[in-house]
Amino acid sequence: MDEAEVVERGAQGPYVEGVDYKLGSLQLGLIYDFQSLTLTLRIVKAKDLPAKDVTGTSDPYVKIMLLPDKKHKLLTKVKKKNLNPHWNECFLFEG
Repeated sequence: MDEAEVVERGAQGPYVEGVDYKLGSLQLGLIYDFQSLTLTLRIVKAKDLPAKDVTGTSDPYVKIMLLPDKKHKLLTKVKKKNLNPHWNECFLFEG
């Protein structure tokens, strides 16, 4: 790619002319309980993910890290051969 030029910036990240960033979308929910000091993350679904396998599908999953502590990584279940996976999985972070 010849010197890509950033044309605009938005909530989706920079738009670079000549580069296609079709990464799909992820639906999630966050709830923080101030009394118990817990954060609940619900991974609902993804939509329009790019095909990464030679068969034209993907085996997507979500990797979760709560910053700044990168030691603990959580994963959703892998959804085999699915470009529009539904997880509906909840993760609880305490303290």
